[in-house]
Amino acid sequence: IETNIDDMNAEEFSFLCELLFENGALDVYSSAIFMKKGRIGYKLSVLCKNEDSLNLENLIFENSSTIGLRKYEITKVELPRKSETIQTKYGEISVKISKTPLGNLKVKPEFDECKILAKKHGKTIKEIKEETLNEYGKTRADKSSNFKA
Repeated sequence: IETNIDDMNAEEFSFLCELLFENGALDVYSSAIFMKKGRIGYKLSVLCKNEDSLNLENLIFENSSTIGLRKYEITKVELPRKSETIQTKYGEISVKISKTPLGNLKVKPEFDECKILAKKHGKTIKEIKEETLNEYGKTRADKSSNFKA
């Protein structure tokens, strides 16, 4: 679901996005756009399941200034993924691990957990992420060929 909005304040826009997530939106994002009459606006994009679309459309109409929407079906392509917990010298951190079609692994520490540990230990988020990836490399490198999502 998409709509262009150029006459709504940021606080209301933020509230709308929160409502959309709470009511089944899989993703909600906005892009700055240039609109007619020289106005700057935002394109609101909402990804959802078909069964949630009518409810989300109604929420957009009731909680935004828009008077029209665009709808279309999309296909989502995702890499196989799994989660693991890595023990670091700063504490445990969850990582998401995905595998590309050529077999390369992508390992991403959970940001919120890195943030908590960075504050707790007086470190940067970058230091926490690097420690996590180093520990993952030490303990899991030999398991990369056995990836099962």
